[in-house]
Amino acid sequence: MQHPLTSLHNQYFSQLPLDALQNAFTTLPKDLRQITPHHLANLTANGEYVFAIVGTECQDLSSAGSLQGLQGKHSSVLYDVVNVLGQLQRLVGIPITIDAAQIGARAHRLRNYWSNMACPISAQQVLTAVECDPNRLGNDILDPGRTERPAACDTARDHYRCNIQGKPMRAWPTMMSFPESYRFCGDGNGTVWDETTQTRGPPTP
Repeated sequence: MQHPLTSLHNQYFSQLPLDALQNAFTTLPKDLRQITPHHLANLTANGEYVFAIVGTECQDLSSAGSLQGLQGKHSSVLYDVVNVLGQLQRLVGIPITIDAAQIGARAHRLRNYWSNMACPISAQQVLTAVECDPNRLGNDILDPGRTERPAACDTARDHYRCNIQGKPMRAWPTMMSFPESYRFCGDGNGTVWDETTQTRGPPTP
């Protein structure tokens, strides 16, 4: 992970100075399964800021994956994630919830964030009030000759309400991990029209 951090520093050197990376991966074990309540208690006891972002591997859950479910090699790590999050909840409190589409992403990604960097209630109120630019459309980032379809339905209530049935999509239903994902196959609501092949397919050719 050091190499990706160095790359991030080179790209965002003013926001991510080298001294901020000196203790990276030394406070907690690199392996999530080795994190104990003692590790987390020391973080908060020493006044360290905690900001937790969780994204578990879904290969074994996806219809395009192994179909082994939570017993699979990748997705079974969810049990360890729940264990660590349970410990953080007791130490840090309630999470902040936000959909990536609300802050400019071209796809919905609803996620919880745990942190003691700010009051979660106040932070949630600020984030909930954020409005994405209505002129940002999915078509803006497609290759020439490729066109998104109008939204098949309004955005689900638990996500940022940016798509309106029949209108151009402002955010795709999800990010594509596998070409066979049902949302990007056949007449799935994430497909785009390719003028060259005269077919529908995923946003990435």
